[in-house]
Amino acid sequence: LMSIRQIKNKSGTKYESRLRLGGASESRTFATLAEAKAWELQTKAKAGRGEYSPKSDTQSYSMTLHAALGKYIVEVTRGKKWPEVESNRAKRLQRHSFAKKRLISITAEDIFSYKNERLDAGKAANTIRLELVLLSQVFDTAALWQMPKLINPVTRVKNPKLPQPSNRRFEPSPSGNGPGELEQLCAALPADVAIMVRIAIETALRRSELCRVEWRDVDLNLGYLNNIVGKDGLIESIPLTAAAIQLFKSVARVEGSTLVFHRTPEYLTRRMYATCKKLGMKGLHFHVTRHEGTSKMFEKGLRIEQVQLVTRHKTMAMCCRRPKIDPLIEVMPIQN
Repeated sequence: LMSIRQIKNKSGTKYESRLRLGGASESRTFATLAEAKAWELQTKAKAGRGEYSPKSDTQSYSMTLHAALGKYIVEVTRGKKWPEVESNRAKRLQRHSFAKKRLISITAEDIFSYKNERLDAGKAANTIRLELVLLSQVFDTAALWQMPKLINPVTRVKNPKLPQPSNRRFEPSPSGNGPGELEQLCAALPADVAIMVRIAIETALRRSELCRVEWRDVDLNLGYLNNIVGKDGLIESIPLTAAAIQLFKSVARVEGSTLVFHRTPEYLTRRMYATCKKLGMKGLHFHVTRHEGTSKMFEKGLRIEQVQLVTRHKTMAMCCRRPKIDPLIEVMPIQN
């Protein structure tokens, strides 16, 4: 923001032009109004290009978005459960042209333009939302880097509208004789990933939960999977189906490792996307395994509260939102 005010004193009339940018400010005094307006226009143009830093700034206020993202990766991202995902997201943002601008110079208009640019490029709404969340966190964290008055421009930009939640499932073969989508997908995936897909269906585990499973948590004798850390941080246990037990038994142990699987959530996402694209399967992603597993539990005749104990949805309404029961399958009656 810029403003010009007239100052009258014994020496005559002068004009003070004041700039407020982010958390810093600077003022200049001129003999004429024309000079004050000229400086104002010139300064606004530099600020728009990210080339201007007020003299009253501390050294921290001259930090670029590129540098801030790098600092955030080191100080914040690396301490998270799955740093690779957010780190790669931050590095993509660093490659964008507006990352060269100083944090203090980035406006809501810059963020809005970035959002529209990503939408025009065909990126998913949730992908853009996560990028905006990261940008917002960087600005908020920068307040702890000797920039307490830095304004977060992301808060003024609305997230893109998310599509309706999908209830997509693996489709059977159209003819009923050949392999369905699940069989085709598992045949095209690496053997260990195919097992992960099938276990995810049997347990309704999220990919991050599946990648964290350790052998000490798999009780094949009692048929339980213990110490599951959900996205809400709660630690829970779930019963294993006979099929899940056999799948776990088929997994080869890696000497010196406590993990059952040696894949990251990001790898599962990328591999699933690439394989489905190659096979011409639309709308499939790893989270579909959770939809499939939830729906199968209802088809087996489990009550809502029983399904919720396995899927660990926070509410029954959330548990019932996604299931898509196959009309060709007779739902088994509940055994009392």
